[in-house]
This record gives sequence, structure tokens and C-alpha cells, in this order.
Amino acid sequence: MDFALLQQQKIRDLSNSSRGTFASCPRKSQLAKLMDGSREDTIHTVFGTAVAAGIQTWHGDTTWIPAEQQENNGGNLSREEAAILAVYLAWKISFWSKSFKDKKSIGHAIFMVEKYIADCERGELPFGDWEFIGAEVGFKLLLPGGFKYRGFIDLVLRSPDGMPAVLEFKTTGRNNSSNADWKNSEQGTSYSLVLPAIVPGATKYLMYYVVGMSGRQEWVFYDFIKGDREKLAFVQDLLAETKVIEFYEKLPRFPMRGTSCSSYGRECPFFGVCDLPTEKLVDFSQIQLEAEDKYQHVIDLQHLG
Repeated sequence: MDFALLQQQKIRDLSNSSRGTFASCPRKSQLAKLMDGSREDTIHTVFGTAVAAGIQTWHGDTTWIPAEQQENNGGNLSREEAAILAVYLAWKISFWSKSFKDKKSIGHAIFMVEKYIADCERGELPFGDWEFIGAEVGFKLLLPGGFKYRGFIDLVLRSPDGMPAVLEFKTTGRNNSSNADWKNSEQGTSYSLVLPAIVPGATKYLMYYVVGMSGRQEWVFYDFIKGDREKLAFVQDLLAETKVIEFYEKLPRFPMRGTSCSSYGRECPFFGVCDLPTEKLVDFSQIQLEAEDKYQHVIDLQHLG
């Protein structure tokens, strides 16, 4: 096996989270890609996934609960019961890893889903009767130079005025949030490249960041309109980043950023070893490429080179 080619494929496999890591520390990004192995679920990732699964199911997704088991399809589960069951099914770690009273327990995940449903039914969140289009929609962008950008859209709905709406769910223990946290997020802008394949003819869409603040036990949302201007800016920035990565590959050195060695009191997992040669740290025989069948939509942008 050509390990140099395998390493290049891993480095050139991009996502919103990997771009964030690359911006904070290129060396951390490189090692995270090459040493990810079988990444274990954490209470933080499981909590977010379970909450999203419950909400997606309530809106009409049948990924977790087969359609025949849901009430509106002739089954015996109400929408809310199906949503709660989806939370249990999406919880991939022990139910007892946290106290039910903890902010990241399965009990609190159920509470946040029930709170979302109640807020929709009361009109505090506007999405209650919006048309369901799709959930957990996987996509991959093929870029020049063998780069790829991949992602998943949490939820796609159609608003009462007919405009497609993308909902991105976030859960946080913080007690505050603002427009500045989300307005220029590349994650929501990247969806502009795949949305026309999901909703033919769509040239702009409503982008909602729906934030569940577990400390305050409430949901808030931030909405923006995304269109061609944001799409162009995203593509330009993404292609510029691929050129920077190519430059680091040729050095060959991915710079370290000392400001990223600690964040919120937690050390970087590569602290103390990141200055060692890559070949001393990485077991190249254990590197695995991302499964290709996870993505419903593949958008070819290689001609942009």
C-alpha cells in the first residue's frame, strides 16, 4: 500500500470541524486526521446526536423509527413517543454514564427534545407545521487536486411561504449565545452547494441555527438568508485553504500553534508529542478512509481548478 498517497487522501478530506481545527492549529489538524483510528463516542457527541435524532423523528424522519411504527403512518406511536424512542436508540453509550439529573444525561436529552416540541406547539419556535423534506442528508464536494469536503445537513424543511429552510441543531452548556456565533459560520454556507440537488430550483434558503442551551434549559434560534453571494465566498475560501494545505505538504511541515495547546482548561491530545516526526507517531497501517456510501449527494466541483 502507498502510505504517502493514503496520508495525502486523509489530509485532503475536509469537513467543517476539520477546517476549524486547521485554522486553530495546522499540526493538530494533520495529526487528528492521521491518528483518529476508531474515534470513540463521548457524552458530548452522543448527547447532541440523540437530541437531533429525537427532533428529526418528530418532524417526520424515519431513520430511527420505521414508518410503519409511527402513528401518522398507521402504527401505534405518536409523533412525540417516536421522538423519545429515537433518543434512546441514538444513545450509543451506557445510560448510567451520567446521573439523570446531569446536563448531558439521557434524561436531559429527552427533556430538551420535549422542550423543543412544546416550544413548536406553542409557537415559540416557528417550525411546528413546516413541511418535512429530509434529515441527516449526507453530501460530498469533489474539489480540484483530489480534495473533498463532506458534511451532513441536520434537517431540511419547507417554510409556509415555500422557501426551503435548513436547520442546524447545536447543544451547549453555555448560558449565552448571539448572532456573532453563527452569522458567518461556513457550515451553513456550505449547504448552498448541495441544496439545489435536494430542492430543485432552490437559489436561496433560510438558514437556522437552533441552539439548545442545557444550562438555561431553553431553545433559541438565529436565522439568516443564504444565497449565491455566500456560496461564492465559501467556494473561494475553501479553494484558498486547499492551496495552503498543498504548500504545507510540500514543506513538508504543518505549523504548530502554541495558543491551541490548551483550550478551556483541557490540553490538546497531541500536546508533548506533536513536535516528534510524523512517521514516529502514526501507524500508517491503521489509517482508514471514510466510507463512500454515506453520502446521498456528490457534487463535482473539480472543474473550478
